[in-house]
Amino acid sequence: MSSFAVLKTFIEKEMRMSQVYQPVMLTELLLHQGHRTTTEIARALLGKDPTQVEYYEQIVNNMVGKVLTKNRNITEKNGETYQLKGFDSLSPNEITTLIALLDPHSAHRGHDLERIISTEDHFFPHC
Repeated sequence: MSSFAVLKTFIEKEMRMSQVYQPVMLTELLLHQGHRTTTEIARALLGKDPTQVEYYEQIVNNMVGKVLTKNRNITEKNGETYQLKGFDSLSPNEITTLIALLDPHSAHRGHDLERIISTEDHFFPHC
């Protein structure tokens, strides 16, 4: 039996669709040439599991968001949306620099973001 037939039969007749785990993992593999790391799959699962999203929403609101909004006055919150104060005045280069500072483990992070900014204006529509 072909790989397609094996997968199709498994998906249609054997796989439990009541949870997101197997469908998300298989979708990730299919979308990325059949290969994904454990971390990449875990991130995809995190995005699809509402209980985990709710858990991290609590962390954002009760810890991170509270510190950056009330204690440090760097962000502001309107309803469920956090906004970085002064973001509209930042240039693409300044955004690139700040992101690179936030990720010191990736030396090329800033360079990659500059390329994205110059070729994908939809990521930064205000620029």
